[in-house]
Amino acid sequence: MPAALASLAAGKQGLFWEYHDILFENQKALQADKLAMYAEQIGLDMEKWRVDKELHSLKDLDARDMREVSKAGVRGTPSDFINGRR
Repeated sequence: MPAALASLAAGKQGLFWEYHDILFENQKALQADKLAMYAEQIGLDMEKWRVDKELHSLKDLDARDMREVSKAGVRGTPSDFINGRR
């Protein structure tokens, strides 16, 4: 998911939550050009952000997270769990 990788890359610069918030406000506009525009708006180092979102370590982390939510039966957000039960 491009938005997830873009968020993880923003997190490498300490701005995960700022990026999260702007993505949440613009959920219907998550195209690649918009993701870059949002990154610029919050003041990310754009060269570093572009490189970081292509890192295999971030892609592996995203893939692992997707496997885990799939195993847990999560179909959307928000999803609530109490004592490990959905």
